[in-house]
Amino acid sequence: MPRNQSFTCRIVRPKKMSSDHETVFDRIQDDVQFNTVKIQKIDNDIAGLRSQISGLRSQIRDLQSSRTFFEGAVRDIERDLGEERWEIKYESDTNGGKYDRAVNGYEFDTELYETDIPGDVICSSPYLYYKMVLLFQNRTGYVYCTNYYKGIVQLCPPGSEVIRGNGGCANKTTNTTIFPVGSRCASKPCGDKGLCYDFPSADGYHCQCYFPYTGLNCQTEYRRCSIFACGNRTSKIVPMCIDYASDKALPRVCTCLVKGATKDTYFALNNCHNEKLFSLKCAGAERVGAVPFSNKAFYICYTGSINASVRPCDLHHVWNDTQKECVPEHAPL
Repeated sequence: MPRNQSFTCRIVRPKKMSSDHETVFDRIQDDVQFNTVKIQKIDNDIAGLRSQISGLRSQIRDLQSSRTFFEGAVRDIERDLGEERWEIKYESDTNGGKYDRAVNGYEFDTELYETDIPGDVICSSPYLYYKMVLLFQNRTGYVYCTNYYKGIVQLCPPGSEVIRGNGGCANKTTNTTIFPVGSRCASKPCGDKGLCYDFPSADGYHCQCYFPYTGLNCQTEYRRCSIFACGNRTSKIVPMCIDYASDKALPRVCTCLVKGATKDTYFALNNCHNEKLFSLKCAGAERVGAVPFSNKAFYICYTGSINASVRPCDLHHVWNDTQKECVPEHAPL
C-alpha cells in the first residue's frame, strides 16, 4: 500500500446464508470495521509522528548552529587564558579585588602559586574546570584549577581527608573540618551559601557556592532567564539569553545567532526580533568599548572565532568610554 494512503476493507454479504453463518459473518464484519478504525487511527498517529520528526529535525539544525558557536567559544576561552591581565579583569564576575585573598579574584596572581599536576585527569580542560575546586580521587587533598594540568594544590594533613560536601579537609574520626594555621576559611567568608576551601600555601581561599548563589563570597544570586526571554526561534534567528548575577547592572543581554552569519555575533538588550541588532567588526576596533543599547554594558573584542562579547557593569555603575572602565553611576563623566 502506498505511503499516506488510507486503508479500507469491505465485505459483501452473500444472498443465502444459514443463521449460523450469518452470525459468523456479522462477527467478521464487526472485526473488520473495528480493525479498519484502528488502522485509520494508526495512520493518523504516523502522520502526527512525521510532523514531530520534522519539528525535531529543525531543532537539531538549530542546535548544530548553536554547537558551532559554542565550540568556537571553547577554543577562544582556552586560547585567552594566557592573554594579558586586563582581559581577565573585564571578564571577571568578582567585583575586582574587593574580597581579600579569594583565589578567583582577578587581582589574585595564581601563577605565583600554581604547580603542575601530571598523570591525572584533574584540570585536564581549562574550559570545563577553570576556577573550580576538584577533589583527588584518593581523598588526600584538592586542587583549584588554573590551566591545563595546573592548579593550586592543598594536601590534607595526616589523619584527615577530603569529605565531599564538607569543604576542606576533615578529621577521619569526627568528620569535623580542620582549619590550618592562618586559615582564611575559619572566619566563614562563604557564610551558609557555599563550601570554603583553604589554600594556605597561597594564603587564600575559595568559596564553592550552592546554587543559585555566586560571587567570591557567594554574596549574589543568579537571575536565570526564561527560555524565550529574548524571543522565539525562527528560520533566520536563534535568540539566546545570557543571564547575569544580582550584583550586575543588567539582568541579561540577548545573543542573537543569525543563520548564515557564522563569523558575526549580534546582540540586543531585550529581544532579538523587536530591536535593532548590534554587531561589531572587531578588526581595527578597540579591544573594549561602549555598546549602543545601554550605558550599563560594554563589549570585548576577541581575536578568535567569536567576534565580540557583551558584558554588564557592576550594579550602580555605568561604562565610561574615555576611561575604558565602568565607573560609579553618579560620578562625573
